[in-house]
Amino acid sequence: MARADKNGMIDGYMAVQSVRRSSGRQQERDHTDAPEKGTPTPPAEPATSARNQPHGFGHTALPTKHEIHCYACGYRFTVTGSLERLLCPKCKEQLHSGDKTICGPYSGTIQTVGTVTIHSGASVTDSTITASVIRIAGECKKTQLNPGVRVELQTGAAVDSAQLETVDVVIPADQNVTLDTEIYCKSLQLMGTLRATVRARESVHMHNAAVFHGKIQSPGLVVEEGAALRAELYIKPESPRSNDSKDQAKG
Repeated sequence: MARADKNGMIDGYMAVQSVRRSSGRQQERDHTDAPEKGTPTPPAEPATSARNQPHGFGHTALPTKHEIHCYACGYRFTVTGSLERLLCPKCKEQLHSGDKTICGPYSGTIQTVGTVTIHSGASVTDSTITASVIRIAGECKKTQLNPGVRVELQTGAAVDSAQLETVDVVIPADQNVTLDTEIYCKSLQLMGTLRATVRARESVHMHNAAVFHGKIQSPGLVVEEGAALRAELYIKPESPRSNDSKDQAKG
């Protein structure tokens, strides 16, 4: 406290106490601000803009859709997700949905809304095959084919001409197919290479990079840029089958 005899002067005791208080406050600040020895300093958090803030939702995969052709009544419908315990909504038939593979000699009946694959080296005779997609890389003779969507001919395929008359035929890319007999089909989608005589009731579509050698008779022909075509062409509006009947009648 100030001395009574001299205004404004501080005695020695008060000066010491003031220095101690000031020194104690400085030590507390140093202890708080300085990290302990050996403790890593946490990195400063980067500033996050409002544009980079999470929105609270992620990506969701949509279930797969399947186009189904009922082999019991012919009704077509769409199923989303799993094909287990598949029931036709029209005729209430329990439908088989598994894929089938044929690797050797086979004779019998197959019914499924899945895919049937006849591998190279397999031989199918006197059979009935009903499936959404039928892939043929082997020999398939004297067999009734009932595809709900299409028949795919792959390298090494051998089929009878009458088997494909009401069928949409596809030659996938990178496949090289040579057919010794004429093929009659509903339509042809060519993405690979085909050597054959083709008579299509509706159209022939050659996609980019497709290659064709032979003869084509069809009401319509589409050739995309990049396709190679070396063929005799008979593009007529009438059905190839009806043309044959007319020619035979005239003869």
